[in-house]
Amino acid sequence: MLAHNHVEMTLRALSSVVATDYPALKVILVDNGSTDRTAEFVRRRFMEVEVISTGRNLGTPAGFNFGFKHAYRTADPDYFVTLDNDVIIEDANWLKELVRVAESTGAAAVGPAIIEGKETENRRLYVKGEARFISFLPYYLLSTARKATRKRLATLRVPFETDSLVGACMLISRRALEREGIYDEGFSPHGFADGDLCLRFVESGEKVIYDPLVKVRHLGGGTTGKRPFLDARARVKLWRDHWNPVLFALSFPFFMFPSPSELRGASRSFGARIRGIASGLVAPTIVPTLEDPRCGLRSSGKHNSLCRFSICRVTTSRVLRKL
Repeated sequence: MLAHNHVEMTLRALSSVVATDYPALKVILVDNGSTDRTAEFVRRRFMEVEVISTGRNLGTPAGFNFGFKHAYRTADPDYFVTLDNDVIIEDANWLKELVRVAESTGAAAVGPAIIEGKETENRRLYVKGEARFISFLPYYLLSTARKATRKRLATLRVPFETDSLVGACMLISRRALEREGIYDEGFSPHGFADGDLCLRFVESGEKVIYDPLVKVRHLGGGTTGKRPFLDARARVKLWRDHWNPVLFALSFPFFMFPSPSELRGASRSFGARIRGIASGLVAPTIVPTLEDPRCGLRSSGKHNSLCRFSICRVTTSRVLRKL
């Protein structure tokens, strides 16, 4: 679990995680440069939780990588689970189910249904599986299709393949991380590193599976909030890294269009979004390996080019059938 401040929310999230019914679970909190004594409060309240500190705020991808590498060296795990500090686990058997699906399918990653909002709210069922949308046109042009897709997926009661999951709660195979590398720190400080990792799995022929039998509540926005610059930067980088140059060039003008709220003058984020787009075009790709003890200082040979374009293999017939 990665945490940067919000100590009360972190304690609440950990309370739900430590209640997990699983025979071999080690919980590690990565204190990502908190200034509200998060590490101290967690150590005092949860003796079973190991707390490690980055020393400064490394951002989301590098912060999780710090935890990946520590767990890899000290716990020798078969699977890793990424957790945000604003999630609430409502089923003690959630991890057994995710591991069961991973073991039976050989999946590189398995993720639960994410319910957004507080206990009294069910704003939306966030299933991710939308990397192909992020990578083609801005969200507002596909809002109708996205809502229809979510509504249809919410009715399914069996695990199915998808193209990306939500890093707020995602089980990842050690084998897959050893092969493909961990989070791309070029997405730092925040945004779509989880989608990028899943797309790298899918492009290499691995399975990424959504399991609607497990539901996790995500309070949402507790750690990052809305950041137009970072959101645009991350989307363009994801777009750039996982679509071929032709689709990239044809689709790029659409991304430059103002959103309806910007056209109405209700938002002042258009300038920040344009700056984010420009930054995303030149953002580096930095994919460390699990074996590297350093954070963000080495890239794997497969994904270390400054501006890597790859033929889009995400929207294959296999993935489209599932979505």
